[in-house]
Amino acid sequence: MICGLSLPAEVARIVLRLPPEVRRDGNALRIGHLRVPMNANGEMAIQWSGFRRSAEALHYNSIGLDKLILAALAHDDPSIIPARTLAAFEASLKGKIVFIAYTAAGLYDLRSTPLSAVAPGVEIHANALDNLINSRFDRTANRGLLFPLLIVLSAGFGAALGRTRSQSIAGAITVVAVLIVLAAGFAALSAGIVTPTMAATSAILLTYVVVTVVKFTAEQRQTALLRATFGRYVSPQILEHILEHPESVHLGGERRDLTILFSDIRGFTSICETTEPEQVVDMLNEYLTRMVEILLEHGGTLDKFIGDAVMGFWNAPASDPDHPRNAVRCAVTMIEETARLRERWQAEGKPALRIGIGVNTGEAVVGNIGAEKVFGYTVIGDAVNLASRLEGKNKDYGTEIIISEFTKARIDEEFETVYLDDVKVKGKEQAVRIFEVKGRSHA
Repeated sequence: MICGLSLPAEVARIVLRLPPEVRRDGNALRIGHLRVPMNANGEMAIQWSGFRRSAEALHYNSIGLDKLILAALAHDDPSIIPARTLAAFEASLKGKIVFIAYTAAGLYDLRSTPLSAVAPGVEIHANALDNLINSRFDRTANRGLLFPLLIVLSAGFGAALGRTRSQSIAGAITVVAVLIVLAAGFAALSAGIVTPTMAATSAILLTYVVVTVVKFTAEQRQTALLRATFGRYVSPQILEHILEHPESVHLGGERRDLTILFSDIRGFTSICETTEPEQVVDMLNEYLTRMVEILLEHGGTLDKFIGDAVMGFWNAPASDPDHPRNAVRCAVTMIEETARLRERWQAEGKPALRIGIGVNTGEAVVGNIGAEKVFGYTVIGDAVNLASRLEGKNKDYGTEIIISEFTKARIDEEFETVYLDDVKVKGKEQAVRIFEVKGRSHA
């Protein structure tokens, strides 16, 4: 940088044969017809002519001081340097501007520049003089246009990041954007245009941080919403699957292949009539707690309680390719657990509970269904109605678990089943083959 008429400015004035008058012209310094752009501190930004690898690697030609001294002495003593060599040496200096200065590292005339941490001070003068003589000045880009453009670009960059699901991809996009800005800034500077490269880089990085924070906050809210919505319905394994793959959860309804289970207490009304209400509530709470735990342990989704009945389904919201078997396994375990509860309650003088379970597999609509402000994650369709009717058929056949032929076809030989009947239920034109599940197969 130079301030006022420094050495380079004075040399340029002499070389260009400019008048000695100097005046300020707005953000510039006028030396005759030469207009030198200045900043608010009265300094000129130097447009550097090249990179320096070391203090000795000068951009401009350098001549050892000893050669100048020998050339001067040769005029008095021609024997020092041959006449032809002296003439060639002097011809190489003709029409040139020469600065005499230290360049050796040990003489401590080293300065830091944007292109080198250690450059000889004379290089700064030489670059400044080069700019002045050739009117080669850096120009500052129009900030009135740059900053609105910077805002628009930041907004566009932020929108692009916002649509990016992968954080690693967002980070890669940010790195590429920063590299592009730095390359553009360097190219502009090489053309003599000073741009707010650091401001643009900072804007990109700040946008990345802001978008990341906003996305993280939104994801946390979504996670909290999903936990609140599904936490009481599904097993921890399924809930974690939903949280890891939220795109797999479709709000609204969709058709899926499901297995539906209905479980109901037999003669519950009679039990309520002959037992103290407090005791009924305690028994019901314990029973329902264990039934729900079993359902969730087998990967099912709790749909709802219908009085003393439990309704659950499999293969939604998370996929479960083995849902028919898991549902029947759950039904068998429910019967076994009810038997243990019944044995203990009878020993305590409490009424005996027996349950009936219906299981069916088929296509149904599953999703968040209800009013805009109040809805539930549930299933509807003929497959659901059939499962409910199979549960009620246990009363007619004196059984505990009845499954449809559609479920039976997909559980292999894991369970011991007995054909019961072909029944025609409401909503079905053809009779449906039904089977009793007696338990797990011992084969």
